[in-house]
Amino acid sequence: GARTAPRRERGGARAGPGAGGRGGRVGPALGGRVGSLKEPPGGWAQDPLVRAPALVPLAQEALGVDADAGRLDLQLLALPDPKDKNILRWNGWSPPQLKKATAALLSVGALVGGKRPRAGRATFLPCAWLEVEAPMPPIEVWKVGLLGLLPDGRGPLGFTVPSVPLGELFTEARERVSGGDGPRDEQVEMGRR
Repeated sequence: GARTAPRRERGGARAGPGAGGRGGRVGPALGGRVGSLKEPPGGWAQDPLVRAPALVPLAQEALGVDADAGRLDLQLLALPDPKDKNILRWNGWSPPQLKKATAALLSVGALVGGKRPRAGRATFLPCAWLEVEAPMPPIEVWKVGLLGLLPDGRGPLGFTVPSVPLGELFTEARERVSGGDGPRDEQVEMGRR
């Protein structure tokens, strides 16, 4: 039969196969979030240099690392699914660039190394890890409140979509850390019980 374009319904954004992978109607609130995740001119929204460029030097200075490590720190603090393959794509990095930035953050104690199922990375914030049933990504406990997730790590709608624009999310994460509420090793101990 003939193909038709997705319909717009009372304020909803159009959603095709690329929006959430399912197609159909997306409500106004979610439509704004889906739109904010598309690659804008100049780079991906998940890159702090695109959405919160003034924060990168602040993270860099606070940690005593280079700009790439400051950029990665913001992503690991704020994003729900910072798998290595995603970071490489969002930042336009090569694997050696990611390795160097990760090593810098490990050296200052901003990250810990390890293996965790379905993580897609080998470094994590120094706090408890929350296993979440697929298709939701597992996540560091410290991020649950930041991302507006339920206590068990699931998103209120069944998937993880940040509740604020990514530039604000990077800012909130940095402010929490600067205010003394950063990820802590004590949370790791509590998470192992």
